[in-house]
Amino acid sequence: MGISKTVRDFGSLTRESEGVRGRPRIVSPVRTPTPVAEPRLEPAVPEREGDVSLDALVREWLLELKVMGRSPRTIDWYAQKMRSYLAASKATRLSELTAFELKRFLGELRDRGLAPNTIHGFFETLKALASWAQREHYPVDADLLRLRAPKVPEKEMETYSTRN
Repeated sequence: MGISKTVRDFGSLTRESEGVRGRPRIVSPVRTPTPVAEPRLEPAVPEREGDVSLDALVREWLLELKVMGRSPRTIDWYAQKMRSYLAASKATRLSELTAFELKRFLGELRDRGLAPNTIHGFFETLKALASWAQREHYPVDADLLRLRAPKVPEKEMETYSTRN
């Protein structure tokens, strides 16, 4: 297998002298992040009156976040949470994403023993999606928008002082 010219040139720069023998250094290329939003640029289209696929809505929302300049790590975090939700939930349409459905899902996460911060992250992600959908004039369950966040215990930080 050949080494690219760039890697070969970089390897020669790292050698101490031309007389040094041994295996040439191979530099791994920088991993580029995988695109979060699919290349489809169509907006989420209602199939029934006012109802839209959650999958299409999530793609549109993630694209909006990218356009608004959110960091790739933030978008990846939201995408991971939404993939997990869509895989675990029976909700496939926006009309099925209700306050009851979100409570059911969060209760399921708690029953699985997930950390309170993880559960809170799922809540914030789904609530952010719902708030964005409402701003975009998609029909969103009003009770879902009024739902309060689950409590996250505060951890007391240990402080150090110079006094004994």
